[in-house]
Amino acid sequence: MRELAKLAGVNQSTISRSLNNHPGVSSKTRNRIVELAKEHGYYTDQNSPIRQTKEKHVIAVLLADNFFTNYNDHFLESLFIAVFEEIDNANYLPLIVYDQYKSKGIKKVEKLLSIGNIAGVIIINREYCTEIDEYLKKEHVPHIYMHYFDRTSSAEINIIDMNHFLGGYIATKYLLELGHTNILTATSYGREFEERSSGFTKAMNDVGITVSKNDVMYVDHNFDAGYRFGLNYKEKLREYSALFIQNDLAAIGCISALYDEGISIPQDLSVIGYDDIDAGRFCRPTLSTVRQSVRELAKAGVNRITHLIASQETSLMQVFLQPKLIVRESTTQKRKS
Repeated sequence: MRELAKLAGVNQSTISRSLNNHPGVSSKTRNRIVELAKEHGYYTDQNSPIRQTKEKHVIAVLLADNFFTNYNDHFLESLFIAVFEEIDNANYLPLIVYDQYKSKGIKKVEKLLSIGNIAGVIIINREYCTEIDEYLKKEHVPHIYMHYFDRTSSAEINIIDMNHFLGGYIATKYLLELGHTNILTATSYGREFEERSSGFTKAMNDVGITVSKNDVMYVDHNFDAGYRFGLNYKEKLREYSALFIQNDLAAIGCISALYDEGISIPQDLSVIGYDDIDAGRFCRPTLSTVRQSVRELAKAGVNRITHLIASQETSLMQVFLQPKLIVRESTTQKRKS
């Protein structure tokens, strides 16, 4: 997949979408990629996109139906690409399957398995589908979940994910250690954000601070939403000495808006984000954040699924990787009154 992307001069997600006839790729680009794939042995014909091969088998990646159409999540995009690269590095072929819920999803998975060379399945989805899970278990297909499944769930599944509760905790604890006690957090919708907010609340409670509903606000995880958040709530933000925005894109957008409004970061307000995307190293001031390593997560996930494939193990493992605090210029000690 990586070699084919280089030959075509596009990224790996475009390659996969073209080979899987996804409508988000132009017919000209799709046809060119299909011809390249045929030339280099990825295709037999239009109706059988993944060829049978002794050298490689297929690891399917199941995605939600809105993964491409409602795509504004930089972390998920990076994870998706990293997973594809790691599958390729492990000498397997990656294959996208989207919209895999309920009975419709089972029909897609049945068709997928009928190809005959599906070795295992990675599910990247915020939602758990009982029907799909039970079907894969019945067919004895090795499968794991990545980003994001409930950390406290009792479901008997294989999970590889980040410890978002700990990430929220260490971001808040760091701000507290800087002397900030009046801290606002801006979260978003999704289980990972619920976990980060729980970590925020726990860190505050551990030093005797009660979190009120006014201390928790919501912002979408993109730059524009962060910019609007900064503009719309600049007066409210003046009431706080520190701000924990639970994704980097919104944090960068908010900092830009506050700069335009004459609010200095970190002198007037310390800001910490979450994700450690590359843009955080290049904005001004550079962004303090919590790193969840996409590459580490992708490697751990692919290592687990390939182990299950090779060993035919049925044991379950739930692994939550540890995030890391990254300190840069956007946070500082609280100013003395």
